[in-house]
Amino acid sequence: MDIVTAKLISFTEKILTYRDRSRYIKKEKAKNLHPFFEWLHAFLWAAGVVLLLNQYLFQAYVIPSPSMTPALKIQDRLLVNKLIYGPELIPSLFKLPGLTTPKRQDIILFENPEYHSRGAFFDISQRLIFMLSLSLIDIDKE
Repeated sequence: MDIVTAKLISFTEKILTYRDRSRYIKKEKAKNLHPFFEWLHAFLWAAGVVLLLNQYLFQAYVIPSPSMTPALKIQDRLLVNKLIYGPELIPSLFKLPGLTTPKRQDIILFENPEYHSRGAFFDISQRLIFMLSLSLIDIDKE
């Protein structure tokens, strides 16, 4: 029994030492990181969090037309809660059940069937080019 206990203690010490050493090495590498890469790392994390929040939790929209004029004006901004009626885990394929069902006076957002998006990559790259150039570049041409 003493041999098993000694082996178990030895194994546990090796695992904990390895884990502590790897954490220490990561901290030392982070200290020596160039500020540009620190900013890049922070920007990529922030962009990833924003994309996940927009896809699954909530998203901001602007009213484009006067079709709902008594209740909503043109250019009104809406913050859509995607959890209340169930988020789409895989767009157009799989949707989780919602917390509640629509009630009278609720504003519900529908996707426009005539709008054909070029994809998230095109939308994000278009916004990135706009932010970098600080001008309206027409990259929407065919």
